[in-house]
Amino acid sequence: MMQLETHDLTFAFGPFLLYILLHWKTSRHPGLWLVLVSCFFLVGLKRIAFPALALGFLTARLLGMLPEKAARQTALCVAVAMMAVSFLYIAGIRYGLFEYLETQAGVDTKGRAALFANVAPYYDIRFTYIGQGTGFERMVEWFSGAEHTVPLRTQTQIHNDFLRMYLNIGFVGYWVWLWSWLPARLGYWFRQGGKDTGCLFLGICVYCFVLYATDNTIYYPYTMIACALVPMACLFDEQAEAALKRRCLQWSGRED
Repeated sequence: MMQLETHDLTFAFGPFLLYILLHWKTSRHPGLWLVLVSCFFLVGLKRIAFPALALGFLTARLLGMLPEKAARQTALCVAVAMMAVSFLYIAGIRYGLFEYLETQAGVDTKGRAALFANVAPYYDIRFTYIGQGTGFERMVEWFSGAEHTVPLRTQTQIHNDFLRMYLNIGFVGYWVWLWSWLPARLGYWFRQGGKDTGCLFLGICVYCFVLYATDNTIYYPYTMIACALVPMACLFDEQAEAALKRRCLQWSGRED
């Protein structure tokens, strides 16, 4: 089980599970696919993936109950709220949230309080903070705070992708990244795929949001590929048929 605990592969099956659960009635052999995907999802036994999946499914399901216009507007409001929460989370870490949880509330932060204390000198919560540059997190061994002149391959990870992005690309860059990740793509999927695709994509974003807050997911290639491919599957057949019809009309017109 420990050898099979590959985080990237485990997390990558979350979007597929969301798709199956949300499109149960329209999928072919959904029970078979649910069993197969669940086996791959469970074999890595990443506990944080379960609340992430549940929250993503609940968000997409509730949003799907609304009319299309209301669903689009609500989804954008949820996206803006997620952006704000992520920034407040970073600010809370900077000003001692995890130290408070560990010393005052008695919560076991698994060493994150000490780790974030070592990260604190390298960033600040201000508009003029321009970031340390992409990949900077690999230049420091975060549990010890020791700096290195070359990137490390086996150093301690930050275990917080929001903080990682803010540390690397700065205040303005962070908000640009958030906008491109959430509202921009969410609006695109609502326009191109309709309510079902937009709701699914928001569910995937919520799933990723939980992982970003607690893990090192943003650079996992299989997970990110799955998050991009799954929304494309919603109307793929319909779009392919429509494109074929357009081509046939063009070809028939040329022949005439």
